[in-house]
Amino acid sequence: MADSSRDSLRPSIAGESSSDARSEVRYGTNGDNGMTNSPSARASASDPTLGSSGIEGIDKPLVILIPDAMNWVLGGWAREIATHNAESFDFVIFPLEEIRSRKQAFAEILGHADIVHCLTQSACAEVKLHIQNAGVHPPYTVVSIHHIVDFDDVGVCIDADRIAVMCDSVFEELLSHGVPEEKLHLLRKGIDTALLRRRDRAESRKQLGLPENGFTIGFSAKAASDDRGRKGIDVLFDTLSKLNAGPEDPVQLVLTGPGWENKLASLSVPNIAVHYFPFLARSAMPLFYSAIDVYLSTAQIEGGPIPPFEAMSCETPVVSTPIGMVLDFVSDGVEGLLVPVEDAAKTAAALEKIRREPERAAAMGRAGRATVERSLGCREAALGANALYCSGSLQPRRAGGNGPTIAELRRLSEELIASDTDRWNEALRIPRRPGRATGYEQLRALARRVLGARRSARAPVDFEIAHIDLEQLRIARESRVLDLGGGAGQFTIPMLENGYQSVCVDLDAPRLGEVAAACGKKGLSFSILRADATNLPCRTASFDSVVCREMIEHIHDPGRVIEEIRRILKPEGSLCVTVPSAHTEHYFQWVDSRWLEMAGHVNVFTRRSMRELLEAHGFRVVEIRGRNCFYSFFWFIHTLAGTTHDGTGRIQDHFRLAERVFAAWRRLGSGRLKRAIERGGNLLVPKSYVYYCERADIR
Repeated sequence: MADSSRDSLRPSIAGESSSDARSEVRYGTNGDNGMTNSPSARASASDPTLGSSGIEGIDKPLVILIPDAMNWVLGGWAREIATHNAESFDFVIFPLEEIRSRKQAFAEILGHADIVHCLTQSACAEVKLHIQNAGVHPPYTVVSIHHIVDFDDVGVCIDADRIAVMCDSVFEELLSHGVPEEKLHLLRKGIDTALLRRRDRAESRKQLGLPENGFTIGFSAKAASDDRGRKGIDVLFDTLSKLNAGPEDPVQLVLTGPGWENKLASLSVPNIAVHYFPFLARSAMPLFYSAIDVYLSTAQIEGGPIPPFEAMSCETPVVSTPIGMVLDFVSDGVEGLLVPVEDAAKTAAALEKIRREPERAAAMGRAGRATVERSLGCREAALGANALYCSGSLQPRRAGGNGPTIAELRRLSEELIASDTDRWNEALRIPRRPGRATGYEQLRALARRVLGARRSARAPVDFEIAHIDLEQLRIARESRVLDLGGGAGQFTIPMLENGYQSVCVDLDAPRLGEVAAACGKKGLSFSILRADATNLPCRTASFDSVVCREMIEHIHDPGRVIEEIRRILKPEGSLCVTVPSAHTEHYFQWVDSRWLEMAGHVNVFTRRSMRELLEAHGFRVVEIRGRNCFYSFFWFIHTLAGTTHDGTGRIQDHFRLAERVFAAWRRLGSGRLKRAIERGGNLLVPKSYVYYCERADIR
């Protein structure tokens, strides 16, 4: 984009007076540059002294692109449209959530916009309301309709100047409802074939922390997109139950996309493992598609879906219902296999066919790549927006305005994208980010360096387990982890359930019995060991990581425990220690003089004293985080009420009070209020501090 000011006056266009601010100019196409088709414009297009659109003093039309979220499909589509049409238009990408939080900024930029393109139909009503409230002349409005569950849902979009659709079936359905054909435009989402290309399968699985063997099925979607069950997740689960899976012939599902935790909790299919990635960075998607043997789409209503075509770009065959763009570009038996909607039996049979005929599956993968390269190139698809925007009569921004410069537009767009990315990752809490760091991750790493913290991202991670960040500890699926002072398995059991290795060590035999019983009930293979933490029966340098949760404060000689941990750790090993915070310990003891005795705490560590202890015995503290603020609130209440407990945190009286406290906390759900309370609480009144350490020279 040319770095010219929008403050300059605009002379007459094709003989019209520049003082007539209401005169319309039709921005027709001239090749791919979108310049006016008037003879004067064509004659002056080669003159480098003229304005960026080829007419002296005339800026390019300004387009506001409104995706739902930058980190998902439509956010990427917005970037592609802006990148490949930059010669003809100026762009600001304004994600929907940013509009909701920056209403004034959106209202101001609306006054300078020629075109507003809502990339999601759900944004159309909100944007209309903002335009009315801003009191500006309505810009040329484009809305993308991806799918139609109920025509009433998209009725608000019909008044737009143009409607973009991704597939022939939605085009025909809108025509059948009386939408004029001249208002409709076929604008397909392109596929970035340069990024999405085949990678080595074994290496991809290794980088994602997936088992090397086993037939692997991929599925990608946001749970928020599953309105009225249109993604067919129940059919997916039913299909898994019909597959022929056994100990010697395992099957695994790799699912990516936020919001499926509750659904997955209800899934129980013997001999089928589920690996869940709430979020994979864009740079990691080629690993995802290359690691799987087949991509499965069970969607019932779709305009795309896009993931099957991304899988095809990575030469992975697809099994899909014949809907949306799949019906337009996937031939049964050529690029993949098509199965009826809501037919789990035939879907399972198609997956078995892919599984039993690997050579045919590979041929489908190659054919899929060829189809995507031939028909869905990213640049060619994005340039379709040029014709869409140029096909209507625009009300140009004319003389006398004081709109933003190109540089200001760039800064605004970058700020909005960064803010929306930050909001997205905060909503996901702990995203999984293998592979090359994204821009957001680089910003996050920089922020942590500024705060004096260091971070490693060598291994992929699903989420925090028992408030322990596996990524920070560089724990991969094959890592040997020792849960020292594991108690009733609060860390070990979730680790085993999620495919990691963990050996639970404790001196309390009854609690180890609880671990064994819980693992046996869940069908988990487990290792438990009764041992004294000051004299571990483990070989030297035999573990990749050690996790020591809420145990050091119970030990009379904590230095000896840390020496033992250092001995059994590999040279590149990592350690995580959690201990109660000193200020909460002192407060509880002040309120109830029995506190430390009840809890069995013989040491109270400040942040400084714990750091010095670790450094004195051969560890370097990489980061310290506050955690468990809820339990600070919980015990604030119970110490005031005079509650006693058994030394393990189990209360012995006031059970009704405990139930009410936990119920109040659960009612907050996982929304912004609860996250805000946790962030503030973990800064001000954490129940525990978590120390992430790596081996270092003994001081």
